[in-house]
Amino acid sequence: MKSMLDLAQQTLLNRVLFSPTSIDDLVVISGESVEILSSMLLILELQGYLEATAGGCYTRIK
Repeated sequence: MKSMLDLAQQTLLNRVLFSPTSIDDLVVISGESVEILSSMLLILELQGYLEATAGGCYTRIK
């Protein structure tokens, strides 16, 4: 099955761990703004790749 993610989304997904990963860590790793990352993380969450967890963290689920 072909991935429905663009390159930026796939790159971000690869940086999110299967354990809670903070958005602050993702900002540092990616160099992107919180606003851009929040938008991309929401899309990934709605597509079932991530789930938001306590404390502004995200966990990869697939």
